[in-house]
Amino acid sequence: MKIRGAMALSTSLALAGCMAQESDVPPGEPAGEAEQALDIATGDVICNSGWPGTRGCSARFGDGREILPGSIKVNVVGHNGAISWSAELVDNNRAINFTASIREGNAFGPGDNTTRFALAWITL
Repeated sequence: MKIRGAMALSTSLALAGCMAQESDVPPGEPAGEAEQALDIATGDVICNSGWPGTRGCSARFGDGREILPGSIKVNVVGHNGAISWSAELVDNNRAINFTASIREGNAFGPGDNTTRFALAWITL
């Protein structure tokens, strides 16, 4: 696959002010592989903490389009009560399995370590 130009994604994927690049494919003609647009897809999951003990959570992301390997970014939004997390590309690069382990809260605040994750990835 050929991609023209360079694409830079910051860790937070803050793409404010981006402008689409014009294509040299005439209107009405199908785009070739090098002219197909890449899309940025996003999703989020909230993993609840509890007491006693740690809690696990999982989520599945993807809409059937191919996901560019290496493009998955995971960010913690707000409080980080996570012990660990992973985002694995599955189903022939068409889905993401996300799992996380969350620290326990306490008797007076079982949800104190509830953590929100924001994910972003590039689809082809």
